[in-house]
Amino acid sequence: MKILDKNGSNITMVSVDRINTLFEENLHLPLVLLEAGIGYAKRSCIKAFLEEHSYQHVWLRLSRIDNSTTAFWRNICNVLKENDPQLAIEAEEMGFPDTVGKLAKFVDQYSKIMSDAQQFIVVIDDYSLIHNERVQLFFE
Repeated sequence: MKILDKNGSNITMVSVDRINTLFEENLHLPLVLLEAGIGYAKRSCIKAFLEEHSYQHVWLRLSRIDNSTTAFWRNICNVLKENDPQLAIEAEEMGFPDTVGKLAKFVDQYSKIMSDAQQFIVVIDDYSLIHNERVQLFFE
């Protein structure tokens, strides 16, 4: 599996054990990226790591259909239902946050879930499939 260094430049091939160590060492960072070609067990590696350490997490698996803001928001709401059904209901009623006000409201509500957890991890799987600028902006 390929891992970039802190500067985002040097690529290193690493083993699954090494990836687990890198996850542990870098969980304090706001974003950790894992990139490898198809068939390199990225998803399995992350699932095993999360299960082994019992971190509270959500898993957002994206697909090409999530380039539709409606489909993407439905996906987000379904993931939210697993951890906070009330927030999922509020998010469904609000709809895709297409204004600064809606986005701020969603971030505020979602931050409350994350602040309750000692370590909360959001896995965004297959982000490379997203090309819709409005959906990309949501992640920024």
